Amino acid sequence: MKGLRELLDVVGRLEGEVELKVIGAENRGKQFEVEWPSNAKRLAAVPREALVSHYRQADVFINFSYSDSWGQTVLEAMACGTPVIVSDNTGAKDALRDGGGVVVKTGDSEALEHCIVSLHRDREKLASLAQEAGRFVYGHLIRPGSAVS
Repeated sequence: MKGLRELLDVVGRLEGEVELKVIGAENRGKQFEVEWPSNAKRLAAVPREALVSHYRQADVFINFSYSDSWGQTVLEAMACGTPVIVSDNTGAKDALRDGGGVVVKTGDSEALEHCIVSLHRDREKLASLAQEAGRFVYGHLIRPGSAVS
């Protein structure tokens, strides 16, 4: 349901150009049988505090899910100034109305590949999306004077 197979296929085709890091537990404790390309790394779940550095190190955060009601991780990445790519079946696509990322058609691996390559090659666009991502989270979701931890 998370679109991981398709994402790994796309990343495998982009070997030598991009690198993917997947962080998290197995699929609800079940082994997920899929071939991992050499430019994709899997890390076990990390403490929430450690995610911030991973988000900040990433050029882009991808949520290519077939069904995701909201996807808190999308907003977490945006709060770290990391642009996002999400599928149009995720609720988090609504967070991108003012920018900060790109919405692609669910299951459209070619569109995802094009988006990844375009952002990888257009660093100015990537930087602009990063600014929009942070501005959305801090301008819309966090009210001035509210506590932020």
